[in-house]
Amino acid sequence: MTNSRNKGASYERELGKLFEAELGVDRPQRRLEQTREVDMGDLVLGDDLFMLEAKRYAASSGGWYRPEWWAQAKSAAAKHSMIPVLVYRYDRLPNRFVFPIFVIQPDYCVDDQFGWPTEGNAMSPVVVDQDVAMMIFREWLVI
Repeated sequence: MTNSRNKGASYERELGKLFEAELGVDRPQRRLEQTREVDMGDLVLGDDLFMLEAKRYAASSGGWYRPEWWAQAKSAAAKHSMIPVLVYRYDRLPNRFVFPIFVIQPDYCVDDQFGWPTEGNAMSPVVVDQDVAMMIFREWLVI
């Protein structure tokens, strides 16, 4: 039986290596406080721009994410004024990334000085594969 905490930490390290290799950035910092405090997220990418919530599970029901995962990602990112990203993978399936639609279509952003949208249509989830996710990150990180 696999320890879920170890499995999660291993997945976070794997994602860190992926971002380092694909985006040429330093490995994202792992949020070690996440085990003690709610709404901390798992990884931070791009100088506090993206807050990632990582989920790694054995079984899937159609390979789709659970709505509560997206809610958790949004809540943590809003608390820290970052953009939420959910990344998940089920065994024997590829990584999937969930972004808010405003990351792809900035017309959904509200022009204000206080941060990113945290509710409404701007936060509608968009699921993409790993290649598209890396394209999105590159656009926002201006690599």
